[in-house]
Amino acid sequence: MTRIQTTGICLAILVIALAVLFSQTPVQEKPVGAVFAQLSETEQELSLKEVQVFNDALLNEGALYDQIRTELTNKGYAPFRIMGNAYTTDQIALQVQLQEQAATAENKEEIQLLFTELIIKNGLSPSRFDVEVSSVLY
Repeated sequence: MTRIQTTGICLAILVIALAVLFSQTPVQEKPVGAVFAQLSETEQELSLKEVQVFNDALLNEGALYDQIRTELTNKGYAPFRIMGNAYTTDQIALQVQLQEQAATAENKEEIQLLFTELIIKNGLSPSRFDVEVSSVLY
C-alpha cells in the first residue's frame, strides 16, 4: 500500500468516526429560563401568575401534594420530604427525599407508580411531572 492510500484510508476512518460521534450527540433543549427570558414582560407576568395558580392548586388541602403525603405515610415511608418546583404548568419537578431509609430500586419504583396513579387520578398528565426519589440518611 502506498503512503497516499494509507493516508486516504485514515482520513476516511476519521470522517466516519466523527460522523458517528456527532450523530449520537443528543440535541440540547433550551433551558426553561432561556425560553422565559424571550417572553415580553407582560407574557412573563402572565406565565408566572399561571404557574403560581397551578402550583397553589396542587398544594391545597386534599389536592395532589396532600394526597401524596397521605399515601407515602400510609405505605410506611415517613419521615420524608417532598420538594416541588413548577417551571411551567407543563414542567413540574418533584423530589421525594426519604429520611430514614435508603432509596432502593424497589421503593423508587413503588413511589414512582404511586405518583403516576395519583397524577392520573387528579386528571393530570404524568408526562408533565419529573419525579425523583432519593434518600438523606442521618
